[in-house]
Amino acid sequence: MAKAFFFFSLLLLQTLLIIIIATSHVHAMFQLKEATIDEIQSAFARNEITSKHLVKLYKDEIFKRNPILRGVSDLNPDAEFEAEKADQERLAGKRGTKLSEIPVLVKDNIDFKKKKMSTTAGSYALVGSVVAEDAFVVKKLREAGAIIIGKATLKQWNGFRSYNMPGGWSAYGGQGKNPYNLSNEVCGSSSGSAISMAANFATVSLGTETDGSIICPSSYNSVVGIKPTVNLTSRSGVVPISRRQDSVGDEGATLVDDIVIEKSEEIYENAMIALLAELKRDLNSYLQNLVSSPVRSLADLITFNYKHYVLEKIVEYPQDMFLDANKFDGISKEVQEAISNLERLSENGFEKMMKEKKLDALIYVGQKLVPFLAVGGHPAITVPGGYNNEKMPLGVSFGGLKYLEPTLIEIAYSFEQATKKRRPPPDDLIILQLPQGRSRRAALFNKY
Repeated sequence: MAKAFFFFSLLLLQTLLIIIIATSHVHAMFQLKEATIDEIQSAFARNEITSKHLVKLYKDEIFKRNPILRGVSDLNPDAEFEAEKADQERLAGKRGTKLSEIPVLVKDNIDFKKKKMSTTAGSYALVGSVVAEDAFVVKKLREAGAIIIGKATLKQWNGFRSYNMPGGWSAYGGQGKNPYNLSNEVCGSSSGSAISMAANFATVSLGTETDGSIICPSSYNSVVGIKPTVNLTSRSGVVPISRRQDSVGDEGATLVDDIVIEKSEEIYENAMIALLAELKRDLNSYLQNLVSSPVRSLADLITFNYKHYVLEKIVEYPQDMFLDANKFDGISKEVQEAISNLERLSENGFEKMMKEKKLDALIYVGQKLVPFLAVGGHPAITVPGGYNNEKMPLGVSFGGLKYLEPTLIEIAYSFEQATKKRRPPPDDLIILQLPQGRSRRAALFNKY
């Protein structure tokens, strides 16, 4: 898939290949825009580009557009060095994988151990924190030869700080903008991952989802998003909401509409009880296991936000979700009942319908089915489905039962290839020519 959120299980499907570049000479025929993994690997093989130059090209795109779009929160200061080393290894005949030298962005709630970089979840509270090691999925990407070019922005704390926070906003990353229309919704929480793919900031990006956080922004930004079955990919080293629903990756028929109308309110009520309680438990555990951090608990975060209310925009976006989560004291009987209700709703609703009707997948537009897939831990894929009268993207999504990713991928890929609806964002987006000599972060956000 041309523009897919990458998740670890696909690593197992990648075939090995030999990449040989006899010279570092770069030919003009290589086109970065919309370049796929296969096209880039072919360009390496034909001596059209080097890994180091590829990283530079992506960074040029980021510096031109990111001050407006805010899809990237930070860049890996060693990316070009790592790319140059990869070029040398390729010249020496080292055997690589299909992901070798492919620039990847990772959402800024996924640990990437690098000096002068922190996993912030979009908050200044974690600036300066130090993680023990790479997240498992990042480790596997790097072992496969991928180059982590930087961190993608997100809706702060995966969208669980405030009930009225806009999609794509965080204190650390600013307000993400839609590349197709700067005033349009970007959704979240993996907003920066989707924005960056649409705007050509990397070849692939890594996102996470608890309840629509990959599927929704992918749809709004006309890219492919894959949200795998919960527990199919490791969540080690990921700032959590709920280990029960978290996953690392990317109008139905009348029957579906009936289920949505009947069950959606009950799902929402039980999900909020469970997720808020799990947020406190799982976030506290993550913070306590950092090598160093200014905050060690949800209570510390709440205090930090009050102390730095201007920086964190607490007046504009209150931390009411944090406050509600902090009221819970472990997984109480009420929370356990809510989780049991969610399991029952999934089994008697979506799962029962899929099995009784012998369906391979449900196809839908919009976000109505997202909660049903989320509470049951089921996979979903969205692909570009077209554009409305205002030329804004519309995604077509495919949902199925757990561990049926191969079937969903086959169906979604067939739809994508048959329709080919994706169009790049307009070229007349604001492009900034930034002065030389600014710091990496200053250039990213036009802070002079």
